[in-house]
Amino acid sequence: MRDDLMFDVAVVGAGPAGLAFTRSLAGTGLSVALIEGQDQAALRDPAFDGREIALTHNSIRLLKSLGAWDRVPAEEISDLREARVLDGGSPFALTFDAGGADRLGVLIPNHLIRRALFEVVEGQAGVALMAGRRVASCAVQGAAPRGRVVLDDGTTIRARLIVAADSRFSGVRDQLGVGVEMNRLGRSMMVCRMRHDQAHGHVATEWFDHRQTVALLPVADVDERVSSVVLTLAAPAIADLMRLSPDAFAVEMERRLKGRLTGPELVSERCAYPLATTWSRRFAGESVALIEGQDQAALRDPAFDGREIALTHNSIRLLKSLGAWDRVPAEEISDLREARVLDGGSPFALTFDAGGADRLGVLIPNHLIRRALFEVVEGQAGVALMAGRRVASCAVQGAAPRGRVVLDDGTTIRARLIVAADSRFSGVRDQLGVGVEMNRLGRSMMVCRMRHDQAHGHVATEWFDHRQTVALLPVADVDERVSSVVLTLAAPAIADLMRLSPDAFAVEMERRLKGRLTGPELVSERCAYPLATTWSRRFAGEGFALIGDAAVGMHPVTAHGFNLGLRGQDTLAKVLKSARAGDIGSERLLARYERDHRLASWPLYQGTNALVRLFTQETPPARLARGAALRAGQATAPFKRVVKRMLTA
Repeated sequence: MRDDLMFDVAVVGAGPAGLAFTRSLAGTGLSVALIEGQDQAALRDPAFDGREIALTHNSIRLLKSLGAWDRVPAEEISDLREARVLDGGSPFALTFDAGGADRLGVLIPNHLIRRALFEVVEGQAGVALMAGRRVASCAVQGAAPRGRVVLDDGTTIRARLIVAADSRFSGVRDQLGVGVEMNRLGRSMMVCRMRHDQAHGHVATEWFDHRQTVALLPVADVDERVSSVVLTLAAPAIADLMRLSPDAFAVEMERRLKGRLTGPELVSERCAYPLATTWSRRFAGESVALIEGQDQAALRDPAFDGREIALTHNSIRLLKSLGAWDRVPAEEISDLREARVLDGGSPFALTFDAGGADRLGVLIPNHLIRRALFEVVEGQAGVALMAGRRVASCAVQGAAPRGRVVLDDGTTIRARLIVAADSRFSGVRDQLGVGVEMNRLGRSMMVCRMRHDQAHGHVATEWFDHRQTVALLPVADVDERVSSVVLTLAAPAIADLMRLSPDAFAVEMERRLKGRLTGPELVSERCAYPLATTWSRRFAGEGFALIGDAAVGMHPVTAHGFNLGLRGQDTLAKVLKSARAGDIGSERLLARYERDHRLASWPLYQGTNALVRLFTQETPPARLARGAALRAGQATAPFKRVVKRMLTA
């Protein structure tokens, strides 16, 4: 019996996409099986197929980076200097010129691009070319290596990754069970080269006429009198044109072109292709199981939870890169233009303004950020959402895939990597045997929105008072008279406040705020949270990683918990992406995430805890020390620059 052939990657299809991808793996050390139905001679010297490929500047850069650009004969490259779109018999044209650039792009015959790409792949280290072979079956299974491809001669290939590049009518895609939205248009495209009287001037024309579409593409020619003609018609009409003699075809094309080309003469073969558009349901098979105890309705429309999240400029950039930023209603975003720190009854304030920037950051309700992030994840290819499900047990074992998660309904999930993001009180972290430094502070934080007499001016205030800490955060409001009030007290005192009627609560809050807000009126629910800080002994290990509060649970006083969590997930994502086809659960790989996130987290975590200890102690020496610390901070420019950099980074 023939042994299975083992590869890292199996690429099916040696067209431009398959060849370019194979070439891009050069130097990675990955072994590649390149499988193609055509024989090696046809790949080495592809036949003219009529198609002229319009390349953008980015595509040119990519071909250069792959080493293929210089293998295309320069005399076969035609500049594209202008593009025109015409409609029927109208003399009007929508035109696009190169502006300040030398050209819009270039046109190159498809068979020459294929030949150049094959030349840089042929003989590439680590690539086994299997030409003249077809795929009989392929599948992905649980045990590594997952991919199994059986060829028409019985050869079996095992690979860690199967890449389908076998056309829009891909048989591999079908065998892998990937659905596709296919629109067979009932029309065909015929392409050929024709010599003509007019010089094309390196202008491409797309002409939408009655029952036909014509593209005239400039071909590299000394006299500029050869164009590629692309005619789209109903499939039977194209078949009729293909049967005409060259002379009869030229007469028919001059009639169809209605003077746009005169004296046309066929100077190449005619090639016809049926037209169909396709959109695959999935582009990749790296899958994610997203497990959450709340049901899907609660994730899709999270309830108001009182928390206003202060986002740094870096967090804003990350939310934009994830596609979530534009899903937050603009009217719910409040600028943060200044931050103040107060101590007791002292009139002195340590202040941080935006300086030359437009703002220090922004404040957004937590539930709206959650909703926006869920919207970009819901329906994402490769993500299986398991809402309303809880983890009964999880463990990491030696055999791949390492991770094993059992849900409360008995479902067992096997994964190469388990990521715990289930709060600072993470049950997954406990089951993975990761120790944690937890400080339950015996205090609770109550958050609510209150309308008041003064305009907040987009200023955030952190006020350390006798036995209480108050944060006043500006909420997006036309009159600037609504603030989020964050009150930290001993847990029993918070419980008492939660039981008061709205009117009695407003009276009590005005007393506690001592004139900092007057005429306060409760305009939202009150939400209370017990305070605890956590620092996990490990952020990652063989087959697992911790992100968000499961890794570091910050004290809310510096408002950096969410920003740190967002930064941490981005760090982990970048590390995993760098693995390419490697083992995303390897301890060596995940150690990079552990190192980078600890370096980012440790100073913030320790600095915040030190700040809390200083400003919540009630001893006379502590009061003197914090007053002196505030004044010293206000007078020390380097200190303020460091803090401001933390706020605006």
